[in-house]
Amino acid sequence: GDERVEIPEARAFPPEALAYGLSLYASDMKAGIKSAYRKIIENFSQNSQKNEQKIGDYSTFTRIVKKVPVSIWLRIRSGQTGFELHGLPKIIREWTAVPVQSVICGDQKIFDYVVYDPETDNLILPEGYLWMDCSSRTITGCYIELGHYNQYTVSQSLREALRYGIPDEIYTDWGKPELAKHIAQIRQRLAGYCATADFITMYDKYGNILYPEGPEPEHHKAPAGKPWVKPIENIMSIVESMLISKNIPGYRKRNENPWENKEIQQLLHRQAKAGALLTVEQFVTTVFSIIDEHNKKEKQLKEGKSIIPIDFFAQGLIAQPRTIF
Repeated sequence: GDERVEIPEARAFPPEALAYGLSLYASDMKAGIKSAYRKIIENFSQNSQKNEQKIGDYSTFTRIVKKVPVSIWLRIRSGQTGFELHGLPKIIREWTAVPVQSVICGDQKIFDYVVYDPETDNLILPEGYLWMDCSSRTITGCYIELGHYNQYTVSQSLREALRYGIPDEIYTDWGKPELAKHIAQIRQRLAGYCATADFITMYDKYGNILYPEGPEPEHHKAPAGKPWVKPIENIMSIVESMLISKNIPGYRKRNENPWENKEIQQLLHRQAKAGALLTVEQFVTTVFSIIDEHNKKEKQLKEGKSIIPIDFFAQGLIAQPRTIF
């Protein structure tokens, strides 16, 4: 339209070459950044050599493109209406009003337990990755790793969550495993079916998110200086409290008291020698039984109603089925 976008300053490119490349990318975003950069080289490389001013490399041009606000590219791609639909916050007050399996979020789970692996005769510190349907609070995907969670932990658990259909939006806390190339390829395959973003974006779009009340403790965590934005963190706290209530051996959580930490570590060694720790298979079975128990347990919501997560989830899928590959 009539708007003019200030071109980012860049010493690596002549202003006219940079303007040319950015305009090419804006006019045909589907062709990609590399296509626009190649045309800069084709049209300006000879002139730049005469003027002794070199054209910057592709990675520099990519960084310049990313300096332009995302909202600008969104407006170019989708127009004003599309920009408003994607950019303006919806501020959802009742998650139960959102169709099930339309918004899911995932996060890692570090289990504070030591388990025994009879196959290798080693002690294992298991971790996992969980996915939750935001509307029903149902845990729809879980994968347990016998060590640090990684990109394949994330992908396996996401595969479990996608059994019920392709959501409209996927949110995570994009750590190193979530940003891995393997996960990027999965997200690319979902392009056109759903959007992927992080918990900060989720808060900006949905505002204050409501959580279950009741006997389960609420566990609020937040990035420094930001409101709490991870809805699945409360579910993680529920899973943790249910595990503790089982009174299973191998609990290893550290605290600030050095004497208590020392006692805990000595107890774990004694349990391991006595064969009192859970095996890997027993621990995994216990975790999945707790997830099943959570999904079937009635929840009192701040919206002023009570639901059984798995029943609410199943009824929602029957009423509004999701696209399935």
